[in-house]
Amino acid sequence: MALNLRAINLARNQLSGLIPASIGRMLFLKVLHLHTNRLNGEIFGFLNNASQCMALNLRMINLARNQLSGPIPVSIGRMLFLEVLHLHTNRLNGSVPENIGLLSKLEMLSFSSNALKGVLTELHFAKLTRCLTKNVFKLVCLECKLQLDSTFQSPIYLYGIMPDGSPNCTIASDTEKYSGAGLIKCRDF
Repeated sequence: MALNLRAINLARNQLSGLIPASIGRMLFLKVLHLHTNRLNGEIFGFLNNASQCMALNLRMINLARNQLSGPIPVSIGRMLFLEVLHLHTNRLNGSVPENIGLLSKLEMLSFSSNALKGVLTELHFAKLTRCLTKNVFKLVCLECKLQLDSTFQSPIYLYGIMPDGSPNCTIASDTEKYSGAGLIKCRDF
């Protein structure tokens, strides 16, 4: 039965239209690959309709390289075991919800090439426990208009975003180099 699927990979299929809200009823879904299609509309439909079971099972969402619009929904904070979230190369706008900081298992977050703006604060990175145990978390935010709160005192080094919103610059005080813009390295305690 389709509701028992563990993974959906419909990437690179020239799909168009909205993401079906019925995906939110797939209780055991762990991996959702819908990248590199022509999907449009807002992403909150299926995320807001996600059952609690699905919200706790999802590990990877890849909606990159579509034509999705609107804000990143606050309901993303319900996906407590999410490890990878690719939203880059869409038409998303608005600010990044602070409750993205609740995603303690998150290892990769990519929202480059969208129309996101606003200020990233300590709350956006509040529970990066996976980062602290694995020592690396990747945030990709090229061509974003995001800024860092000037009072942000994080346990991680951020590369790729300056407090004034300038891209591809380091805000860390050390001179270590990491490949790829947006790489975050945890400080050693």
